[in-house]
Amino acid sequence: MNDTATQATATQASPDIKLKSLAEILSRDRRLIIIIAGIFTLIAGVGAYFQEKQYKGSVQFSVLTDDQKGGGAGAMMSQVGALASLAGVSIGGTSQKFEAMALLQSRHLTEKFIEQNNLLPILFPKLWDAKAGRWISNDPKKIPTLWKGDAQFKKIRSVVQDPKTELVTLNILWRDPVLAAQWANGLITLTNAESREKVLTDSDRHIAYLRDQASKTQLVPVQEALSNLMEGEYRQAMMAGGNQEYALKVIDPALVPETPASIRRIFIVLGGLLGGLFVACLFVFLRSSWRGER
Repeated sequence: MNDTATQATATQASPDIKLKSLAEILSRDRRLIIIIAGIFTLIAGVGAYFQEKQYKGSVQFSVLTDDQKGGGAGAMMSQVGALASLAGVSIGGTSQKFEAMALLQSRHLTEKFIEQNNLLPILFPKLWDAKAGRWISNDPKKIPTLWKGDAQFKKIRSVVQDPKTELVTLNILWRDPVLAAQWANGLITLTNAESREKVLTDSDRHIAYLRDQASKTQLVPVQEALSNLMEGEYRQAMMAGGNQEYALKVIDPALVPETPASIRRIFIVLGGLLGGLFVACLFVFLRSSWRGER
């Protein structure tokens, strides 16, 4: 009976003894812990000091469908859907949204934006000799291409859509706040321009096709249907030509950010301190275990 009570008392006291031992180990090696934590904090501080600041240029917009644009043949497609498909006229509002979003993030549009604004030297500054105005290397393999520019741009560009409001936000993260805002707004402008150009080109082709089909038939109902389709195409072309925000309607344009979007330096230093304390304590406990200390 006494042995059982003694064992129970020892079991209850065991956690207290272990905690006391751990506290003694930490107290004994506190200088080592302080040194290790200090080294980690110093490294984090140096890294935070030399960290390049990043700024986020954000533009919020909505993607317009054919009905929202106020023109096109979408309203009459239920009556002449077969002829519209034959003529190549688009009838899907949802597909138009997907197309606009895909165009915004497409390689074609990004490469065109980079080429128009001569952004390769800015995206690859270490490979560019600013004084001489040329690439440092003459090796074609080391000279950035538009394809590499697109790959680099994907790292700084993000597109986020709110599932509730369906509003979309385009973010550009760059070290220059002015360029971050300019690029975000510029991509939206170029997307609208490309969309308008495509609609005008397609409308001209559709109208030519519909005129040709109308001249080949004498059936009045078919001629009326073709006439309605041509009217819709004319309306769509006029809306595209006179609307700068044809595909993407800007709700909140990107402004030059005044504060960096990168992690604040104090948080980096604090993370280094906490990480250093964890590593130091772990090292002290492992060393004591290797020595057989309890």
